[in-house]
Amino acid sequence: SKAPWVARPSGPFFLEKMGRIRSTFSRAIKALGLSRPDKPMLVYPWPPRTQAGFVVDHDNALTYAAVWACVQVICGSVSQMGWHVFRATEQGRERVPNHVADWLLDTQANPETNAFNFREAMLRYALLWGNGYAEIERDLAGRPVWLWLITPDRVAVDRDSKGKLIYDVNNRGNANTVFNAEDMFHLKGLGDGV
Repeated sequence: SKAPWVARPSGPFFLEKMGRIRSTFSRAIKALGLSRPDKPMLVYPWPPRTQAGFVVDHDNALTYAAVWACVQVICGSVSQMGWHVFRATEQGRERVPNHVADWLLDTQANPETNAFNFREAMLRYALLWGNGYAEIERDLAGRPVWLWLITPDRVAVDRDSKGKLIYDVNNRGNANTVFNAEDMFHLKGLGDGV
């Protein structure tokens, strides 16, 4: 028989406890300033300030053991899986192992970053900032050569006069660089719109 103090996922006690947890979580999210009534669980691109005056950003969030552990488990687990390039076929899909993008995603993203660390960083950015970005460096033939990580706080997603998606990257003191969508690897996380 099971010990009497073990919570079982049924019955009025469990439902009441889950209701209190949900309520506490909702109050905490509102107190931290991470949601708005019209856009629940919105991830802000700037550090939100709570009513208590405490700034919450991706660095502060990682000081909480639960946040750090969740991000670590998700990033570590998903990064261990291979990221590959596939081609659509009549039967479904097939891997294209000799494609240069497959090598970048699975072996070496750039001379300074192996593929595992690249995947881990992109996922961390997507989880904590809402988006992960990397510049796609191309050769003269237009083939991808390297993938360079860009911290999400430097990127503003917009549309040009023709309605095409563009990425305006702040170069911290130098002139901004504007990338077309085909030159930006955008790993989309929680967000609203583009």
